Amino acid sequence: SSDPADLVVAGPDGPLYFVAEEPSGGREPWTLITPTGTPTRLADVQPGPRSSRPSHLQTRGDALVFVAT
Repeated sequence: SSDPADLVVAGPDGPLYFVAEEPSGGREPWTLITPTGTPTRLADVQPGPRSSRPSHLQTRGDALVFVAT
């Protein structure tokens, strides 16, 4: 029910980045460092339950860049 979307991988062995939703933080960017790891929210760009609606996720070297409201 978190509705993950916009999946992108940083390099051949890098982490997986994606957008997902949760009630306390809305729709925000998340990461999964290892295939068996726990998903971790990267930031609450729009604090609280409101969503920042991140989109256009791309990696640039070790950095993740995206557009948000």
